[in-house]
Amino acid sequence: MGNKLLQIHNESFATALKAIVKPTTEAGGTDASVLIVLESTITAVLLHLYPDHTRAASMLEEGIVPGVIQRLADHAAKQRGQS
Repeated sequence: MGNKLLQIHNESFATALKAIVKPTTEAGGTDASVLIVLESTITAVLLHLYPDHTRAASMLEEGIVPGVIQRLADHAAKQRGQS
């Protein structure tokens, strides 16, 4: 990822995190409420990029879910290394 794309990624990530978590929890939402907003957001982005529902589902299954699992593993490994 180029420097400009990395900068956009980091800024977008922080903005999205705040936009999804903060208002939901401030309104009394639970973890489940936050995850439902995340689910809706992922669905909207996938359908924006891939209007074909089959293709959108494929991208979720083959790209997003494995990517999230890998990021969680990377985060756990970093935490173990810092302990």
